[in-house]
Amino acid sequence: MTAPPRRAVLISAAGQLGGAERVLLDLAAQLKRRGRWQPHVVSMADGPLVEALTAEGVAVTVVGLPPALSAMGEAGRTPLALAWSVAWRAPALRAYAAAMRDTLRGLRPDMVHANGIKPSLVAAMCMPAGAALIWHLHDYPRARPASARMMRWLGGRASLVLATSESLAREARLLLPMAPVEAVLNGIDVGRFAADGPREDLDARSGLPPARPGTVRIGLLATYARWKGHEVFLEALARLRPDAWWRGYVIGAPLYQTAGSQFSRQQLDTIAQASGLAGRVGFTGFLPDSAAALRSLDIVVHASTAPEPFGLVLAEAMACGRALVTTATGGSAELVLPDRTALVVAPCDAGALAEAIGRLVDDADLRRRLGEAGRDHAAAAFTSDRFAADVESCYARLAGAATASVGRAG
Repeated sequence: MTAPPRRAVLISAAGQLGGAERVLLDLAAQLKRRGRWQPHVVSMADGPLVEALTAEGVAVTVVGLPPALSAMGEAGRTPLALAWSVAWRAPALRAYAAAMRDTLRGLRPDMVHANGIKPSLVAAMCMPAGAALIWHLHDYPRARPASARMMRWLGGRASLVLATSESLAREARLLLPMAPVEAVLNGIDVGRFAADGPREDLDARSGLPPARPGTVRIGLLATYARWKGHEVFLEALARLRPDAWWRGYVIGAPLYQTAGSQFSRQQLDTIAQASGLAGRVGFTGFLPDSAAALRSLDIVVHASTAPEPFGLVLAEAMACGRALVTTATGGSAELVLPDRTALVVAPCDAGALAEAIGRLVDDADLRRRLGEAGRDHAAAAFTSDRFAADVESCYARLAGAATASVGRAG
């Protein structure tokens, strides 16, 4: 007789579809299809993620953060100001923790998979008895000093810490010597992210007139987080030859509600106008079908100014067969093969970025070679099947350890 599937609860901080949320979506869908684990997602906010999970047949419960808590972030705050902010919101924090604790108890999970730093902290304080806890890190803790201190304090409650790259795993091991840490590279649906398929009308999405035939389309697809390099991207575009046939696109939108850590659309539009890019750069806003958006580009630019824990758009762009330019620092350096699957430049160097983009604008054959090599590389290294199998292996190991512990206790 086949054993019934075990229950896995995955917790998401955001209801939007950023990189970490797309990873969770693909993982939950894969777990459901594979049948060994029954996934249930608890989202701390409503939004497109909830709709996408529902479409995949994955059960979802929303335990929404109150506005006063969802807007609380570390960017631009001194430790004293942050401490005062937390103290002022203490009653709301206690009420939210109680609601999350009741939800997790009601779901009776065998595994709690906290997707990101905020869900990891919340889960550590709200864990039901008998479940194993996985912290899945998608960001460097050092960028959030207060959260890092809380992680060190609560790290002993994590059964396992997953990191999206070896770069991130090294930092996690230094911060959390009390917890086992493993690097598991993210996966993508290479059937969805493929060279052939629907494309977006980026001009219409941006409110621009149709570009002339033969225009080379250059895009940066990212949330509006300040470290994603939007300013550098726009400055690089301003340095390209004005007589060349190209058009730039900023694809994405603000993701989180915390202030100070991201640009607004108005701020980016002001930068573009000041750089002389009026009519040559379009802002599409959030596009739910990122695969169609990537296929609509000839050149994908990844311009992060700080080390990336992974860089999901790199794997997605390569899978779509797009020519890629990247700063490739941190975990993202583990994804590409310089000059074979991507052109690599130093972060924050608008001149070098412009030179690399300009090479690709002028050389269609180079764009083709990079795209073909990138597609082969992504299909070999970044499949969602491989990712789900790696995660399931961790689940099985932890579940087996828990069963053995119960047996010894009996």
